[in-house]
Amino acid sequence: MTVSEKCFVDYCYRRGYAVEAIERQPNVRKTADFRVTAHGHRAIVEIKELISNDEVRPAYDPDPNRKPKKSSDVFADRARTHIAEAAEQLRSYRSEGLPLVGVLYDNIQLNGRRHPFPYIDLDAGQIDAGMYGYHREFPTIVSGRGTPRKKPRIERLMTSEEKRYVSAVCVLYDIPELQMRTYHNFYAKVPLPAQVFSGQADLHLMKPADPAICPGEWIAYTSSD
Repeated sequence: MTVSEKCFVDYCYRRGYAVEAIERQPNVRKTADFRVTAHGHRAIVEIKELISNDEVRPAYDPDPNRKPKKSSDVFADRARTHIAEAAEQLRSYRSEGLPLVGVLYDNIQLNGRRHPFPYIDLDAGQIDAGMYGYHREFPTIVSGRGTPRKKPRIERLMTSEEKRYVSAVCVLYDIPELQMRTYHNFYAKVPLPAQVFSGQADLHLMKPADPAICPGEWIAYTSSD
């Protein structure tokens, strides 16, 4: 198991959840990582672990007295990339009618140690932009003059038509303790019940309205279940 998978299993055991690893099906379909049963509710989970690589490493300043730069020049790029990868792994489970959840965990290290500011790429603003879009400038041509100009455009991962099978995106923390922060997909066909990932230190959040009109805003999740 990866570090993130071990942390997730430990998280579930501490809360009394049943967790079962999903058997890999190479050359058949992409598989998720776990089936979870919590307080009578079932869900399918895919874990994505942020790790060090040549592109990411220089973005983090090893000096603990200095705040690091973002790991990409495009806001929420790392969050969006891992959310998209998790969604691809969950895609083949759409017909089961269960909540499908992507869980992100930050295990970026410098010289064998966690970097000084873990989860900087997975805060609420970055998860919001990763799920629902962010402003990014693309070169355009001014009509008739051929003068290049940058024009903002919003790229969206989850919409009323795209990736509605993803019920929520979670961030698994192990600092200061194992806990989960769950961001519910406004467009989800199958919502994740609030009873899942509901320990004392856990937090459930939702958009107060259509994500297009409230970028960056989250409120406490309310469920009819």
